[in-house]
Order: sequence, then structure tokens, then C-alpha cells
Amino acid sequence: MATTVKSETGYVNYQEFAGDTLKMSFLIQPEGGPPIDFTSHTAKMDIKLNADDVTPQLTLTDQDGIVLSAGDPNVDATVTDIQTLALGVNDFVFDIEFRDLSGHVNTYVSGSITLEQGVTDPL
Repeated sequence: MATTVKSETGYVNYQEFAGDTLKMSFLIQPEGGPPIDFTSHTAKMDIKLNADDVTPQLTLTDQDGIVLSAGDPNVDATVTDIQTLALGVNDFVFDIEFRDLSGHVNTYVSGSITLEQGVTDPL
């Protein structure tokens, strides 16, 4: 099920186990308007320990990890089990920037990710 973002920037919190797949799905629909058709956009998501960090812990793009579409959801981002295991147990922040064909950049989604220690060893 997609999280619907109906404001300029939606803030979303995720809690997952390190070693599990983290799947994020969004429907970006500005207040009073139709959902955005992202098929002609590019996207980049940085996951950092805090917003001031220069170097991301992980970066996803529309070429690797982010799928953009015109449907519902119109943004899918997947952090694989191997990636969450490599990130380790910690708290992170993220945002996703979108660039349209004219070069305008907008950040519609930001939030936090908490990766916890699981009991079962990773598969």
C-alpha cells in the first residue's frame, strides 16, 4: 500500500530489521491536484546518519532502486536485505529529490529509517 503525500513535502518514518528488505511506496499528489506523473523525471535518494553528513551511507536512483511511474504508487524505492544488513543497526534520515525535464528539482518525501537488530540470523 502506498503512502499518499498530499503536501509539498511528506515526512515518513520507517522501522525495519537490519537484513530485511525495506520497501517504500508513495503516491505523490499535491493538495488539490492530480497525482504527479513521474515517468519523465529522474530521482535520487540519499540515506545518511544525519542531514549534515557529507557522504551518504547509501544512494538509490531511478537507475538503481527507485521506480517512477504515472500510476498508484508513482514512486517505489527498495532497500534490499543486503543493503540494510550493510547499513547496520542505527537511525538514519533520507529524502528523495525529483528532477523534471526542464531541470526543476523538488523534494516531495523525507523521513527517518530505524534499523533494529533482529533475533534470527540473516538468510
